[in-house]
Amino acid sequence: GNIMNVSLFYDGDSEFVLRFTPDTVGEWTWRTLCPEDRTIDGISGGVSCRNEFPSEDLQGGLITDPARPQQFMWEGGSHYLPIGMELDWLFALAMQETNHSLNAMLDGLSMHGFNHILCQVYANFSAWSPLPPDTPPRLSPTSLTPWSSSDKEMLSLDFFRRWDRLLDAVSRRSGMVLHLMMYVGNKNVQWPERRSLADDIYWHHCLARFGAFSSLVFDVSKEAGSYGVGAEYAISRLMLINQMNAHRRPVTSHSGLVWSNTCSNSKADKSMRSLCTLSSVQVHFKTIESDWAAPDWMPFELQQARYYDDMLLKVVEQPDVPIINVESMYEAGVLGGCGGCCCNGCADNDTKASMLRRVYWDMYFAGSSAVMYNADLSWDIIVNPPNEGVPWKVWQYARNIAAFWRDKSFWRYKPVVSSECVVDVQPADAVIHCLIGEEELRHAGSSHLVALVPSVILHVRTAGATFTPRRLVAGKAARVVASEWWDPASRADHPAVPSECEAAMPCRQPSFFS
Repeated sequence: GNIMNVSLFYDGDSEFVLRFTPDTVGEWTWRTLCPEDRTIDGISGGVSCRNEFPSEDLQGGLITDPARPQQFMWEGGSHYLPIGMELDWLFALAMQETNHSLNAMLDGLSMHGFNHILCQVYANFSAWSPLPPDTPPRLSPTSLTPWSSSDKEMLSLDFFRRWDRLLDAVSRRSGMVLHLMMYVGNKNVQWPERRSLADDIYWHHCLARFGAFSSLVFDVSKEAGSYGVGAEYAISRLMLINQMNAHRRPVTSHSGLVWSNTCSNSKADKSMRSLCTLSSVQVHFKTIESDWAAPDWMPFELQQARYYDDMLLKVVEQPDVPIINVESMYEAGVLGGCGGCCCNGCADNDTKASMLRRVYWDMYFAGSSAVMYNADLSWDIIVNPPNEGVPWKVWQYARNIAAFWRDKSFWRYKPVVSSECVVDVQPADAVIHCLIGEEELRHAGSSHLVALVPSVILHVRTAGATFTPRRLVAGKAARVVASEWWDPASRADHPAVPSECEAAMPCRQPSFFS
């Protein structure tokens, strides 16, 4: 049978806790091993794991699809497409006396299609926030910390028990994942000395306490290669995460190592790549003439046009892991303005906001996925959403993307150059992105696969462009038998008259597109 080495953690009052999530049905036995403390060494017991729910209701933990290593799936068999939002101070909502604000935020995220939430275990203070410190809705400086002693060798169990509330709240929302950044270099945290006893206590406790929660991704650090964190420390902690990762949660390193956007320092260095089962990339574009030590960032308008090609290249270069763009461009906040945004990447007017929307769609059409940002949500200002009339455009973007992919077999699609899908494109410089794949057809209410139907999805990025579908796509005869237009701006899908888009006839966007 399966063997799992799960670590205990201390939870106060002379109590050690074992958290364990079985991954197979059957009888499990456990036995403690702690020769340093005879009072908890050699204790044993058993637990029975039964399947009392229909198979389609079983989610399990998040893993990589063995047949498609760039796609995620749940242990229960269904697939998972990350639609991300960064809320670094989400943990601070769990530090409040009630869960009201936390649940309202998670419900708002879920309602708008977000299912992949980036969060710090702990952050203290941001230097860029425009609001006075400790003035709601600003949540910093954070009063409750992970430590209860000045040498940081004693942990605040109150802090971590409140973290349990957050993890439990996320796990109760089906399909939602917490992308947990364990460390950070630029948010005024007075961390213990690297690799000291206090540092080891923090890491071991987090990994032992959190690892059994199924809706979890372990990220070694926000911007792991910069702000003084450094590749050497990140690698040592990635090794620890993998050593203690009995439940096989996805592991990643935000921005890779030293902004490499991979878990290795060079393309030739493959020894480190096995430490990560997910590639979390951060992308901004500087001018060619400038140096990364003092970058001259490209204008917003030039940067937004480069994301598709850059993400496509990363998908090609890292074929054995899923790719998520965890930081790119940002939406300005109502209260936060562009505070926290960098690199000429802040969308602070409607024109830039429309460009930002296309950037997010570009990432999915490049075969990756995206995490979105808003200055009223992503850092230490967190504005709880109203039930209706949410002012942030990125929330609508997420809702549209989620609605588009909800009934599609997204895991079966791969990006190809547009010339494999369309010809006679006018104007000649029109931008069209293409995905080729198959749709799974099943009888209503049944999990039985009836057929796989070849399918092509186009992202027509240039308004008013015309094109002709190819008669051969990927070497197979292609004929449009059904088509629809989807407007990413309004979340409206409109069936097209088949004759408008048949092979050998020009296709044109309907008049309802702006």
